[in-house]
Amino acid sequence: MNKDETLEFNKIQIQVINIEYYLDNQLEIRRLLVQKNKKQYNIIHFFFTNWSKHGTVDCRTLIDLIEIVNQYDQVSISLSSPIVVHC
Repeated sequence: MNKDETLEFNKIQIQVINIEYYLDNQLEIRRLLVQKNKKQYNIIHFFFTNWSKHGTVDCRTLIDLIEIVNQYDQVSISLSSPIVVHC
């Protein structure tokens, strides 16, 4: 999904509010607005694009990823936003 793009699944709309890139573009952090039945949810979505299918991630990169997620965790507590991390 690209910035300002909106997708709709049944009665659920997902809009990309912002995208940031980290770790040499291996990590995309998207702020999403999810709407269903007049309810809105702000979600911080972490997408690590360089996860190996048959191996492991470099230790330093994995530690950097965890540190970034932890920083956002502090922000999400104040915003009541869930964090989603996947590879």
